[in-house]
Amino acid sequence: KHLMTRHVIPRIGAVRLTGLTAVRLNALYAELLTSGRLNGTGLSPTTVHFVHVAVHRMLKDAGKWGHLQHNVADLATRPRPVNKPMTPWSPDDTRKFIRATAEDRMGALWWLLAMTGLRRGEACGLRWSDIDLEAHRLTVDRARVMAAGKVVTSSPKTTKSARTIGLDPSTIQMLRAHKARQSGERLVAGPAWSCEDDWVYADELGAPVHPNSVSRLFSMTAKAIGMPQIRLHDLRHGYATAALEAGAPLKVVSERLGHSKTAITADIYSHVRPEVDQAVADEVAGLILGSETA
Repeated sequence: KHLMTRHVIPRIGAVRLTGLTAVRLNALYAELLTSGRLNGTGLSPTTVHFVHVAVHRMLKDAGKWGHLQHNVADLATRPRPVNKPMTPWSPDDTRKFIRATAEDRMGALWWLLAMTGLRRGEACGLRWSDIDLEAHRLTVDRARVMAAGKVVTSSPKTTKSARTIGLDPSTIQMLRAHKARQSGERLVAGPAWSCEDDWVYADELGAPVHPNSVSRLFSMTAKAIGMPQIRLHDLRHGYATAALEAGAPLKVVSERLGHSKTAITADIYSHVRPEVDQAVADEVAGLILGSETA
């Protein structure tokens, strides 16, 4: 819906369905790639790809309802999404980072992201009622995400994204400490405490943290510590990679990440860290060659 209202309707909303052609769609995609943003710069190929998906679905529905005979989006040149390379930290780097920031005000957020693989919006949308500290369980029931330049609270990304996952004892300990710190801030703020929603990650007056601010703070914190520069989302990739390398079943990892299908998890995390690949090579050689290995 956001893609249609933001990028499609303002540009071709006045074109009748029967007058829409593949050539017009190709022109739309080209325009979006060169100047689709509010600041006049182009959208990414991945975003324009999703615009095409939305247009195709809309035209498919129109055909189903008898308004069109053919879906002209089938004839348009679909922009190919560009997958950004994943550069997750190694488990050693992740451990160094979350331990170095454990006492920071937002340390509990970095810890949770690294130890669960939650999406940024899912973590920003957590309320204390979503976390059972006694049962070591966390429920993802909403997300705070960016839409049209504003923060909105929405339902999880897919039906599979709404999920309940287990938490390890160290993460529970970190969350308890964070909750105690937050309770102290609430006492200090008194009547100025601005929010009754009990957000897990909030500012000093109880307002929920801004997703973009979280990403910027993460980059600044990692740089200050001297860590290799990665995106905040790469903490999710690092968690998934570590889980699979530890031997966790693909289905379990997929469900913990909130993927709609295990095939998505398998496709995204088909890569293997070089050191793990080498270890497998050595292990298999030892099994086949036995004492002959050097």
